[in-house]
Amino acid sequence: MNSNFTLMQKRTVQNPFTSQYELNVVKISCHLQGQSGVRTMSIRKYVYNLLESTPGLLAIVITDKDGVLIVKVCSKDNPELSQRSSYIAPFASASDQASKLGLGRNNTIVCLYDKFQVVSMNKGSVHMHFVGAADGNTGDFLTLDSQLDPILPNLEELVNVVRIQGDVL
Repeated sequence: MNSNFTLMQKRTVQNPFTSQYELNVVKISCHLQGQSGVRTMSIRKYVYNLLESTPGLLAIVITDKDGVLIVKVCSKDNPELSQRSSYIAPFASASDQASKLGLGRNNTIVCLYDKFQVVSMNKGSVHMHFVGAADGNTGDFLTLDSQLDPILPNLEELVNVVRIQGDVL
């Protein structure tokens, strides 16, 4: 399956706290080439369909390597507590520290809590976080990245475009 993205709408806003301008991406669509032809859907919808088809999965959060949100989708059953960024933010530093153990580069961290679990994956400039129920199938969550692989190059390109435009502003 091949894909490419189109930036449907963008806007630049001034951050009132830093007086710097930020680029906000409002809608991104991807064009998916498969056996049944080319389909166009928003990346958010593509990720939401993946969320809905995975039992026990409560949220999918995709960020850049600095923790800046790219895409976030949540199920109807998702408790508000699991949407906090405090579960997502420490991943980059924890992954860097785990890489210092001498076992090679850390790619994935699984955190189990009383009420849910978080599977975080480092895919270069893009980080993927899967929030699931405590009794959800961790093995299923660990394989979800392969289903996001068709749009991963486009997400990386988007991160680079936004970062370059942010540097210009």
